[in-house]
Amino acid sequence: MMRLSGIIGSVILGCCVVAAGLAQPVSAPLTLRAAVVIALQNNSQIEQAREAVTAAESKVTESRYSLYPQMTIQASYARLGPVSTFSVPMGPAGPVITMKFGLENSYNAILSIQRQLFDWGRTGRSIEMGEAGVKMSQNAHQSAQLSVAHQVVQFYHGMLVSREAIKVFDQNISSMETRLASMRKRFEFGMSSRFDVLTMEVQLASLKGRRIEMENNLTKLGFLFNRLLGRSLDTSIELRDSLVFEPVSPDADSLEALAIRRRPEIAQFAAQEELLLRQLEFTRTFDKPMLALNLAWGVRNGFFPNPDVLRGNWNASVVASYPLFDGFRASAQSMQAEVSHRTARLRTEEMRQLALLDVRQALADLIMNRERVEIEALKSKQAEEALRIAEDRFAKGLMSTQDLLDAQSAWEGARLGHLQALYGYALSKFAVDKSTGALPVSP
Repeated sequence: MMRLSGIIGSVILGCCVVAAGLAQPVSAPLTLRAAVVIALQNNSQIEQAREAVTAAESKVTESRYSLYPQMTIQASYARLGPVSTFSVPMGPAGPVITMKFGLENSYNAILSIQRQLFDWGRTGRSIEMGEAGVKMSQNAHQSAQLSVAHQVVQFYHGMLVSREAIKVFDQNISSMETRLASMRKRFEFGMSSRFDVLTMEVQLASLKGRRIEMENNLTKLGFLFNRLLGRSLDTSIELRDSLVFEPVSPDADSLEALAIRRRPEIAQFAAQEELLLRQLEFTRTFDKPMLALNLAWGVRNGFFPNPDVLRGNWNASVVASYPLFDGFRASAQSMQAEVSHRTARLRTEEMRQLALLDVRQALADLIMNRERVEIEALKSKQAEEALRIAEDRFAKGLMSTQDLLDAQSAWEGARLGHLQALYGYALSKFAVDKSTGALPVSP
């Protein structure tokens, strides 16, 4: 019983950090496949990963800005006062001409266009970095789906084993109540002692207490399960599947090949390695020349000989720049990028080795749990037969009350041990899928 409670408790404590949402309560029986589909659609953690993909795609669009001309329009008005003037007489009989050193009202509007002609591949590297970022986000989204789906598996099977354990307690409590009623009658006729009655009452109370504990675990699992699926916490849960033993013997080599090909973590590290390679190439352009074209057209006043009239004007320029010396900044940044790229390559290889290790460990657990199910099934049959013999001997007065209770406890422990073994085997099968990067069931 303590081992089973530990398993259920680890499921509860290990999976509490799951995003939440709201949905309408449902009453139809829920298969594991349906539960996974609902979680993949509604879980907040997966939704956040989807939004990260959208943001990364927008980053690629942003990195393409240098491929297009940049256009700016600007307008201004200025009022100047006072304006200096001087007068010039035009002969003895001529008029006096007054001239101004400036304009009271200045108007200016200009449209400018800048176009990068050559940047030594910097724009291309920036775009490739953005595309590598998209790959990383997509792989992170896959990892989130895989994590959430396998948490669904844990909760689903945790509730299955809890419900089966409650049935074992109910059966045990029913048998104990029947025996206690019989024991009390025997006590009334002086055929049993008060100690025997009290011993059986204590055992019955203990069974009821453990059943309450298991009910509480099941209730908390239900809350966490609904939260994982993005549903209301009070949504009723009816499970259609059951704990079954279906032996499988997967091939280690084929699983390892699948893990290398499908594990999103490996793909994510590979994408990060590619991003850092592009970043390295990008930093190597920092000390290279650049060429840009600038065009501008506008209207303004102030041109001689009619300064008050708005006139069009334009200018064009080609600008070439070459950084002669930057205090070794570019070379230092390039060296940092090289180190980051080499580190990423090592991490990618390490992730491949960890994936192979996960496959081997998952297979070892699968084999162990498969053998354990067979052993626990045999123990359960033996304990059931031993309990039947104990009940027969007790009825004939050939066995004490404590011996009967011991046989009853052994039967209960064997049944719960068998359930625990089935639970462990089911999880180990799905752990093999997880080690290869596969969802527990196809959505």
